[in-house]
Amino acid sequence: MKKNLFLVAFSAFAALTFTACSSSSDDDNSGSNTNTNTAVNLSKPATADNAVEFKLNTPLPAASVTGEDQLKQLKTIDITESSQILLEIIDPSTGESKYVMESAARNGNEFRMNGTKIKGIVRIVPSGTRAGNSTKLEISITVLLEGNTFAYSTGGDGSSVDAEEAISPITPEQAMNNFARTWNIQGATLELKSTDVEAYKDIYSHNGVFFLKDVLDEAASRGVNFTVSEKEDLNKQIKSLTATKNGLFILAYVGGAEDVATWTWADTNKTSIKITMKAGSTGNKFINNDTKISLVFKNKGCDLTMKINFDDDSKKKWDASLKLVLQSNE
Repeated sequence: MKKNLFLVAFSAFAALTFTACSSSSDDDNSGSNTNTNTAVNLSKPATADNAVEFKLNTPLPAASVTGEDQLKQLKTIDITESSQILLEIIDPSTGESKYVMESAARNGNEFRMNGTKIKGIVRIVPSGTRAGNSTKLEISITVLLEGNTFAYSTGGDGSSVDAEEAISPITPEQAMNNFARTWNIQGATLELKSTDVEAYKDIYSHNGVFFLKDVLDEAASRGVNFTVSEKEDLNKQIKSLTATKNGLFILAYVGGAEDVATWTWADTNKTSIKITMKAGSTGNKFINNDTKISLVFKNKGCDLTMKINFDDDSKKKWDASLKLVLQSNE
């Protein structure tokens, strides 16, 4: 697992910076230190109040599909603080989940999507007799997933499905308001140390897209030995990362794929988080459930830092630190 932890920082978020703090960084960010993350006040995204999560009481089967797989069912609908919709699609024969994300525009009780991956409408049915967190949804969407186009519909006659509106497990406070949004990676700083190597390198994004291969190439040039599978796993380009108040952590890659995790605060000062990859996300084979990430908010930005110790493929021991510089456009 230690060898794979190096990838945590890079591949599951590459540990996408959200991975990190070793025990030493925990000490640096807790205890008597000043809680700068609640002192910094980033403005909320304009669409933050639209954020909501719906769990369908009974997963909705695809009404039709182009392609070979007709088993996929719609299970969960999340609207993020940055006005994106994330769908959880499950295969009932295996229990495996896949995720699809697209931009969404809200008009009253309707969320409209017109992207390449999701098109259509999700509508909250108004009800004066709503019980607790129960609600009803009208759904008429098509979803492009792994080359197949699935159609999900509750019918065109006003039929609906029952759903539960999720209660946020994270108490709204300034640190969470700062974090819950979509971020772009502006760049990173990689630090590597071994018995005969001590190197620091700034790595820059390409027009807002972060190439994990740049991290791999820099580490390899300093003597880190990667396996073939590790090189393949690091051949990804990260378009954005999104955190939600309902505890989702989403990595969006160029090409349309997403990795999805849950996140929680790792300390009372709100200076670090830990993430757990959801089943069906490829990053989960690298992420340890105890993985932590330190974060420092600043003007329209956030620094996320991961520190790990690992043995590479040649059994050489390394200490590594990866700091990602995140920028909010909201």
